[in-house]
Amino acid sequence: MDLALRYRRVTANGLIEGVDQLTAVPGARQARVAAGLADGRAESPQESRRRVMLALAGLYPVPQYEVRDGADRFVARVDLAFVEARTAVEYEGSWHWEPGQLHRDRQRRIGSLRLAGE
Repeated sequence: MDLALRYRRVTANGLIEGVDQLTAVPGARQARVAAGLADGRAESPQESRRRVMLALAGLYPVPQYEVRDGADRFVARVDLAFVEARTAVEYEGSWHWEPGQLHRDRQRRIGSLRLAGE
């Protein structure tokens, strides 16, 4: 559902209206819950799974949140953020182990940690 929203195959309202039409179909209730949790900002199935797991536990992070410094300069974009708690959740796929990526990830984390202390 996240991908359908991301690639504009359907709108959020269209998705909800579509699953609302499922009444006597097995899995209709789960489809309605899933449609209510769908978010087109997700960039991978793994991010979607993490966000939904958190939401089902009563925690609602902001997907693809941009971290900015005190002068409103871009620092990083995190997969999921709990803004008021100043906490990020990242899903590290296998591409994070490609040459040079681990160093870039560390630099980004160091910059984000410095912001948390400001």
